[in-house]
Amino acid sequence: ERIAIYLFHNGTYSLSGFPFIKMSCICEILKPHSNTILKQPQQVNIPINAVDDFLSDLFHNSIFISTKSAKDLDIVDKLLLNQDDTLNSYIAIAILDKSELEEPPIGFLMAEFQNIDEKTKQEKIDTLIKIAEEASYALQVSSFMKQQDITRKEDNIFYG
Repeated sequence: ERIAIYLFHNGTYSLSGFPFIKMSCICEILKPHSNTILKQPQQVNIPINAVDDFLSDLFHNSIFISTKSAKDLDIVDKLLLNQDDTLNSYIAIAILDKSELEEPPIGFLMAEFQNIDEKTKQEKIDTLIKIAEEASYALQVSSFMKQQDITRKEDNIFYG
């Protein structure tokens, strides 16, 4: 029904300079005629402490799979799915920084499904893991290119 990428970032600082660690949805795609809605505009600067249990499981296992039958994490359903009663099941896959071996994820990929069929569950998981790996490389290249652009601008200012 929907696939989205969330990144962790430092949204703002407190008066003492302490960073408030947050996450934001940076992109999403809906299946045509989906029963879900675009959520990206409302999902900016979400404090990660609001979804501690979800993230803890995701950080330790690199995957989180919800089920409709058991209310896994009501707060995640409300914050990330924008629903009081979850219509969809979802799978979240950690996006890892491939240049750092022991670092926590830089974000996660979330895919919503009307139903996660047990017959195709592993196939869906394998596909999402590949997409998360590709997203990791794309995000790292994007970050590298942005840093290179900043360096070039600083060099031009310096040499005027």
